[in-house]
Amino acid sequence: MKARIKHLYEIIAGAILSVLGFNSCEDGLVIFDGPVEYGMPHATFKIIGDVKSEETGNPIEGIVVKFRQNQDEFEFRDRAEFKTDKDGKINEIFQDWPEAENIELTFEDIDGE
Repeated sequence: MKARIKHLYEIIAGAILSVLGFNSCEDGLVIFDGPVEYGMPHATFKIIGDVKSEETGNPIEGIVVKFRQNQDEFEFRDRAEFKTDKDGKINEIFQDWPEAENIELTFEDIDGE
């Protein structure tokens, strides 16, 4: 009798665990979007600069500077975003995964003229 109960328990537990196992392997849940490689080094990037008007040479406050890396040959992905201070300066340090050889900085005026 004990062997029969144990066998029935194993069948039920196996069925439940197999359903849970298949359910946990869905592609819909993405927790980490970065590269998943053991021991892949990160890099420390330092962005230092002044953003000034071409016409007057005055510093511009509130310019958004985006740090971008190319994922493939044509598509760039934003990795970090910074704002210039009241003196038009940026002095930022951040860490990221170096995924590409090409790195691009873009500048955007978000508050108008």
